[in-house]
Amino acid sequence: MRPSPATRPRFLPGIVCACTLLLARLSCADSMSGLGGSIGVTSDYVYRGVSLSAGNPAIQADLHYRTSGGWVVGTWASYADMGADDGPGSELDLYISRGWILSPDWDLRTTLTHYTYPDDPRRASYDYDELVASLGYQSRLFATVAWSPNATRYSHSGWVEDSTALSYELTAVQPLIGQLAASAGVGYYDLARELESDYWYWNVGLACSLGHAQFAVSYIDTDQNASRALGYENTGGRWAGSVTWRF
Repeated sequence: MRPSPATRPRFLPGIVCACTLLLARLSCADSMSGLGGSIGVTSDYVYRGVSLSAGNPAIQADLHYRTSGGWVVGTWASYADMGADDGPGSELDLYISRGWILSPDWDLRTTLTHYTYPDDPRRASYDYDELVASLGYQSRLFATVAWSPNATRYSHSGWVEDSTALSYELTAVQPLIGQLAASAGVGYYDLARELESDYWYWNVGLACSLGHAQFAVSYIDTDQNASRALGYENTGGRWAGSVTWRF
């Protein structure tokens, strides 16, 4: 969830914290021009420390196009299970991204994503938009800030619609032997005050690339506030593994 500052989705929910999930998708995109994508499966779709598949495996796929000018436009899809009886069964994201090389050591990527939940039977719309900026140093250290102006969320303390949400993440990636790399990440999700559910999350993991395939495993955890506000079944310590094929 590159090491390269231009990545995203959640096929790498196993490598770092949600930061890399957000970074993974674009990592694919950076490595090739024209049309590209990936398909994979994860044992647990975890995003910002919270399971979005109720602890179940999820199939995920990405399709994107990279222009000669460095823009990346694409779509990403995953099985989803929010734990509610009437919750959505899938997530579909549309994104556009652009990266800049600032110096031999530093680069920056911005990504705008529209998150949607097709055929969601819930009365309120949980679709939302998010703008992300990720600053990378030597493709090993990444600082990411994400801002949403219209997030709809609920917790045990209440419910908000079209509220502002922010997340801050720091991720480190260390190459080991061959194509094996270790990573660690920490993040803070700043939600609407009415929810009383701001929380910390973190992750450590290993990832290995073999040709077009990537294998990742990680341990993910959250603080107690996440569990109290969002439920113990989808938060707290858990292992996740993923296998992804890129084309």
